[in-house]
Amino acid sequence: IEVDAHNQHIRTQTENSLRQHAANLSALIENTPDAVWSIDRNYQLLTLNLMFQQVFMTRYGIKFQIGMNHVALLPTQEQEFWKKYYDQALAGDRHTIELAYDAPGLPTWVEMVFSPILAPNSQVIGVSVFSRNISDRKKSDADLQDAKAQLQAVVDAVPGCVSWFSSDLKYLGINHYLAASFNLPPDQF
Repeated sequence: IEVDAHNQHIRTQTENSLRQHAANLSALIENTPDAVWSIDRNYQLLTLNLMFQQVFMTRYGIKFQIGMNHVALLPTQEQEFWKKYYDQALAGDRHTIELAYDAPGLPTWVEMVFSPILAPNSQVIGVSVFSRNISDRKKSDADLQDAKAQLQAVVDAVPGCVSWFSSDLKYLGINHYLAASFNLPPDQF
């Protein structure tokens, strides 16, 4: 009888620990600012958070729920797009894509990371996806490229040889006058 009571106590502790772990994981997924979801091998939703629901409701007008087939409910013209990226992850390949949107209420740019979900035997059983708004980063990158182009235009207007280096003496750039002096394209200098 003591063994049964001890086993029951261990079982209860394990169940409580698993419930706490599941609650923590659920809170983590729900409270991330990213859209998070996962599918099984048949494209049925296993996990999703509120941000996923908001993004897909805005984009497609569909209120997705766990158990629904994510691909089958999308417009026909988009089903192959999603299948392609899901299938790539289902084949074991973790990959990232960037998408531009022009729909009101959605970010201009998103980055999606598709990762295979592995069973204990290393078999791929599904795909998890994390989708992040990268509009600010894309804008900053574009602003930086514009600033570099403007700086290069100013430096190229100097009627003499100009080059610049980092503090550890690594070459950073030259103007076209200097490149022409050596008859080399600037990218080969």
